[in-house]
Amino acid sequence: MRRLAIASLLLAVACSEAQTSEGDTGRAVISFPGNDGTLRVEVADSTAELRRGLMERTEIPPDGGMVFLFDEPVRHAFVMRNTLIPLSIAFWDEEGRIVEIMEMVPCDAEPCDTYTPSGEYAAAAEARAGWFEDHGIRVGDRAEVGRA
Repeated sequence: MRRLAIASLLLAVACSEAQTSEGDTGRAVISFPGNDGTLRVEVADSTAELRRGLMERTEIPPDGGMVFLFDEPVRHAFVMRNTLIPLSIAFWDEEGRIVEIMEMVPCDAEPCDTYTPSGEYAAAAEARAGWFEDHGIRVGDRAEVGRA
């Protein structure tokens, strides 16, 4: 819990420094100790950004994506409505342990599949499809969020 609070504080600082105009998204870096992958992500730090996610994007940098942080554990579903790029999503708990990784496929017509992990999570990160597997990141590994 303390580690998540520190990560959230770092993100709040990073987000406030990165905001340049209404609607701009903050930036963060997610590392996975013991693995070679590092994601440089946008932070979904408003209700609108949480809902929009990576919808309608035609490209994402190879090590880019978006992170979703929550004040307390949640069990929200993710949906790929109007998302053009296949994505992977990793969910982690308050201790930073990855509890589930899923592959998500684009959806341009209702009904769209929903992606909900089997338990609660405190944060989630979306990246290009296969990114976590390509970098050897698995359930049980740690995710650490820091300033960009």
